[in-house]
Amino acid sequence: MMEPLQMRITSLVCFVFGLVIYFNMTHKNITPKETHVEESYITPRQPKPKEVYAEESYEPLQSMDHYPNTFPVRHCGSNQTYVDFGSGDILTDEQKANVEKCFSSYMDVIQDSYDAELIDRNIRYTSHSYLTQQSVVIEAGGHRGIDTGEINSRFRPGYYYVLEPVPSFYNLLVQKFNESKNVVVFNFGIDSSDGTFHIQESSNDAVSIFAPRNETGEKIYIVDTTKFFEKISVRSRDVDLITMDCEGCEYAVLDRLLTTDYIRHFRNIQFQPHRIDRICFPLRRYCWYQELLRKTHKLSFQFKFLWENWKQL
Repeated sequence: MMEPLQMRITSLVCFVFGLVIYFNMTHKNITPKETHVEESYITPRQPKPKEVYAEESYEPLQSMDHYPNTFPVRHCGSNQTYVDFGSGDILTDEQKANVEKCFSSYMDVIQDSYDAELIDRNIRYTSHSYLTQQSVVIEAGGHRGIDTGEINSRFRPGYYYVLEPVPSFYNLLVQKFNESKNVVVFNFGIDSSDGTFHIQESSNDAVSIFAPRNETGEKIYIVDTTKFFEKISVRSRDVDLITMDCEGCEYAVLDRLLTTDYIRHFRNIQFQPHRIDRICFPLRRYCWYQELLRKTHKLSFQFKFLWENWKQL
């Protein structure tokens, strides 16, 4: 019979030996190593790849196929219309040369514009300190209300009209700005003429009326730009700012402004030019606008082909 003391010693040795085996098994190859912390733990944003956009070839009208003292209006494949500022003598020879230079510079310029806009993205919100409680603002393309919230929270203009044709986004905007009594949301978009279009009900992105037409899904409404301007009495109270991120409607609005005296009633014109296949000549039209807007406005900021604002002279 083993003595009690011997039994205790034996048990203790077995226990210690078991612990040694356990720690060797569970901590094998887990020796702490020296760690190195980078100065910045955020993965740098990769540069946006160069955009490739091939625009269809453009031919100006050989003869002015329109009435005297009017602008030539031509049809797009998407059944929209556009003002052909490149035909006839609307632009001077110098301006036409500037347009060609602007058009051909697109691929060289667009990457720099993306990079610059990434650094100073908020300028389209912060550069409107002229807005007061008497100001009128129009935003075409309210979407989820990001731009509306950014501009309205900073400056609280007296009237802030938001146009959003997609019902789900419209309902979101109404709910989001329910307490902002100066914000009025309309459930339609604007373009060169009245119209109705259909979108898929599950659409969660900004919607362009220039996308291929379909006859199923949710119906959205488009109002002629002039009718909307008349509705809010633009000629009797100037618009301090119109800002457009509306998936292509900016071209129709600029066509209308530049062919009527409405241009004199808009103190600031801010827009993002979209390049969508079914919009006729978006690059060339953008370059036309660069020449024509200079007659009444001057640039206050520009990320060329991406975002810019023109202030009244």
